[in-house]
Amino acid sequence: MTRGWAYRSVLFLALLVLVSAAVAKDAAAWLREGNIALRAGKTAEALHAYDQVAMSEPESPYLQFNQALAHYAQGDYEKAAALFDQAWLNARHLRRPNLSLEARSQLGIGNCHFRECQRLADANLKQAMDACIKSIQAYDQALVHDPKLAAAKKNRQAARYVFKRLLNEAAQRAKQAAEQLKQQQEIAKELSELAEKQQETAQQSEAAARQSPPQQREQQREDIARKQEQISRDTEQLADKMRQLRGQNQPQQDDQAQKDPVQDSVDQARQKQADAEEKLARRDLAGAAKDQQDAAEKLREAQDKLREEQEKLARQGEQQAGQKGQEDEDEAQAGKEKQAGEKDEEGQEQQGEQQNAQEQNGEDRDQQQDDQDGEKALRLSEDARDIIDSERRLRLRRNVGQGGAVKPVARDW
Repeated sequence: MTRGWAYRSVLFLALLVLVSAAVAKDAAAWLREGNIALRAGKTAEALHAYDQVAMSEPESPYLQFNQALAHYAQGDYEKAAALFDQAWLNARHLRRPNLSLEARSQLGIGNCHFRECQRLADANLKQAMDACIKSIQAYDQALVHDPKLAAAKKNRQAARYVFKRLLNEAAQRAKQAAEQLKQQQEIAKELSELAEKQQETAQQSEAAARQSPPQQREQQREDIARKQEQISRDTEQLADKMRQLRGQNQPQQDDQAQKDPVQDSVDQARQKQADAEEKLARRDLAGAAKDQQDAAEKLREAQDKLREEQEKLARQGEQQAGQKGQEDEDEAQAGKEKQAGEKDEEGQEQQGEQQNAQEQNGEDRDQQQDDQDGEKALRLSEDARDIIDSERRLRLRRNVGQGGAVKPVARDW
């Protein structure tokens, strides 16, 4: 009985070993298949194969790195960045540290943030700058792991250039916002003065309508009509000024698009003024007073809407000032870190040389292991030249759209 139980136990263990070996073999085969598909640009097939591997090796940094490469190739930079980050974290807990994989994972994270910066450059300047800062930080981290990683150095240089250009553009926008705010303040003052004059003529028309002597009423009507004509001319001139200034500061809109709310209120006031002039010509003082009152209300309405825009511009100016202050702090901190880093530069170079020597000595062995089980991560396909060339194309497109290049700031960030 005991001998039979022992025999069955040995048989069970043997079967378990065979099954485990078969599963491991399947995972290795799937990984090799995924790597072949990824090298061929078949990202969907590669991700499918990697999903099969993840069932048995979910925490493999090599697998996560290759998955990140596939998502990066598909343009899903958010997913790619998350996987690069997981690969970096898990690579740090390998039994034998792999600084090269850690560095390349941070390089991938930096590239993802840089692509996000390019995507947001036209839509949201602040978010684009934040993404650019994250890319620079990731490149810095990559160089900590591998001080001689050429792609990280070149991509960091490209990201810093883009960041300085965005800073310059932010400064230009802040200047434009300040000028626009000043113009709106002048317009708001004119609107207030016109509203007061219009309200005064409305009261005069209403009072004249109650006058009993016809001769005195007629004289007052003529005086009110002259005042109304002058107010109408001043309002029309202000409307033309607003159309010119606001047309320069705002993008063109389709005919069916929503009208400028401030301009719309002024146009409505102008229409009421025209109605008042017509009724004054017909000696309808009471009707003219009603239209004049409505015109005054529309002018005040335009002033209120303009005040809301002024508050929004003021908040934007404060945000720009806060961004500028933060960059000054970052610059000072960067200077301190640079001074501290100079002391360790020689040691880092020596460490990098030792690491590169170790990687060179083990390159053939790693390549053989890669061919055998597919566990090693593929090389990062996105290099510095692709990043820089892409930025040049983006800059050319933006310059054509804006009619000129943005001058870089004088100081380095």
